[in-house]
Amino acid sequence: MTLAPSSSWVDFGTTVAQAGIKNTPPQWDGSNFYRSVIEIYSRNNTISGYDVVEVVTAYATDFGGGQAMPSGSNSVYGTRKSFSGTQHFGRNAQDWGIIAHELGHAWLGFEDLYLFKGGFPLDKWDMMSQAGTEFGGWSRFLAGWIDSNWVRCASPRSPSKHYLASLNADKSEDKPRILVTPLSDQSAIIAELRTPGTWQTYVKKPTLVVYQVETGVDHGSGPITLVGVTDQNGGTISTDVVKFTVKAINSSGVIIEIRN
Repeated sequence: MTLAPSSSWVDFGTTVAQAGIKNTPPQWDGSNFYRSVIEIYSRNNTISGYDVVEVVTAYATDFGGGQAMPSGSNSVYGTRKSFSGTQHFGRNAQDWGIIAHELGHAWLGFEDLYLFKGGFPLDKWDMMSQAGTEFGGWSRFLAGWIDSNWVRCASPRSPSKHYLASLNADKSEDKPRILVTPLSDQSAIIAELRTPGTWQTYVKKPTLVVYQVETGVDHGSGPITLVGVTDQNGGTISTDVVKFTVKAINSSGVIIEIRN
């Protein structure tokens, strides 16, 4: 990333609310504000060769928010430029988690996994569910960060055993990272091993995380739902279709048994 020099920062001479940011629940809309900033900045500065251009307001305590905008003009929120955009307002201007979440939209094309009406069906197990965590295995696979040969697939109808390395294992470790159990052409159950690390201090010991992906459910309505977690040998996680049993688990990997 490149930080624009302070001499080129845009000053509207007024508040950000007066400059075009509107609170339109459930989210802030600052797309007009964003385009105005980019227009003024571009008068004396060149923006080229970037995938995402971010606008950050000065820090403030009385409001906050974040937004991602697609490139082009096919959306009412579009940047009308060749790059996509993100912006962060007020108290969120210093929050790395919000910045990373919005980059998930603008750079990687991810959907919101929290509920627009309130709630977190995937809890804290993905950056697009709760900002400040980390991306889950399904998101990483969609982004191309998990190679196809790191994905194990299992039938919900036949018993089987599977080994998974930690989701955060070094890329040089050519080992499976996620286990996918397809239920239909729009539904699958995902299992992965989370281990303590820099970006997920809430994980205290190796933990098996199981969640269900429903591609027919729109963002904001909970397309991914947590099924359960366990950090115990012998621990089980069940749906109405399949049961996962931990046969062995430590920081280097987990062995999972699946039964109907």
